[in-house]
Amino acid sequence: MYDHNKEKLFNSWGYTIDDSKWLQNEIEKQALQKYIETNGLAQPNMAVVIQSFVEPEYAGVWIGKTGSSGVLEYVKGKGKMTIGYTVYAPMNYTDENGEFVGFDTEFAIAVCEKLMVEENSPVMGLHLEGPYLNPKRASDQFGDKLAEPDAAAYTELVESTDCIKRWDASPELPGALDFARYLKSKGIVATISHTEAEYQEVKDAFEAGFTHVSHFYNGMPGFHKNREYKYEGTVESVYLIDDITIELIADGRHLPDTILKLAYKVKGAEKTCLVTASLAYAGVDAKEVDDPSILIEDGVCKSRETKQLVGSVATMDVLVQNMVKAGVPLEDVLRMASETPAKIMGVYDKKGSLEKDKDADILILDKKLRIRSVWSKGQLIEGI
Repeated sequence: MYDHNKEKLFNSWGYTIDDSKWLQNEIEKQALQKYIETNGLAQPNMAVVIQSFVEPEYAGVWIGKTGSSGVLEYVKGKGKMTIGYTVYAPMNYTDENGEFVGFDTEFAIAVCEKLMVEENSPVMGLHLEGPYLNPKRASDQFGDKLAEPDAAAYTELVESTDCIKRWDASPELPGALDFARYLKSKGIVATISHTEAEYQEVKDAFEAGFTHVSHFYNGMPGFHKNREYKYEGTVESVYLIDDITIELIADGRHLPDTILKLAYKVKGAEKTCLVTASLAYAGVDAKEVDDPSILIEDGVCKSRETKQLVGSVATMDVLVQNMVKAGVPLEDVLRMASETPAKIMGVYDKKGSLEKDKDADILILDKKLRIRSVWSKGQLIEGI
């Protein structure tokens, strides 16, 4: 981890140990936001036994005290980490040497590294989204925190840890192709996100190392006109590149059934995976949440100020149900929720199928595709 003489720095700002304890408690309260599993216990008719779902986004929570068993158990139970961060001192900021430093970044890395080595931990790595995103396509969540790829900053961060497994960026930004080449050299999945890239830019991005597309159709343009002239958008450009993979937010809100069927028809189950894109409120029915900037409305998370979509509340089983309702064969849907994302993230040797020597992650679904039982690495999860 970094050593940036934080004690001296914080003292110069007037921070005391009491401020630190208060901040720690506030962050831990957010980290303990209850995750509610969607389950259906009404019908005892067992229908499907499958490999557990694999989410291609290693997303996250705000992490406070890394030694807290409550925080660690929460993250382990959820099976993924989402790291939200702000860009101002002392949380995250660029220091005088051009290095990206601060509380949130280092907490995220420290907690992720700890969880990855714990016995039977489902946490396999850290997924970063931004700050290298096109401001024309980034959601309200990012505010003024966006930046162009900074080689010194991202190199310093990646070299400090082995836990970063995926990083999303806009390929049309200056320096983005070099960023992708660097990530590829480190075995990190470079993902296209929040973009206005057209065909040549997408093609160049793929050749540089951007092999996956985040939240396909969302945060990117399709076919469009400029006066009498017509242009392909990011969507059509991605369709034209056979080997690039995509993910769909099939929560019933972000994309209609027709688009889900089209994406499946063009890309197939081998190149398409499902992603919840859920915030900390996955499975929550309530409209009021503890984040004053977020509103749950019409079954999705929206910016309270602009009503812009900022995330989902769906769980993976809901996505599977929606894809089947859209007319995609169940066998392929299950592959899109397990085998394909495992291959995209480079963990197919452990996850994604039921085979000898792989993790015994097993789901039992009823005939309505509701989760009835869950095994994680051979251990029955109680309370499902």
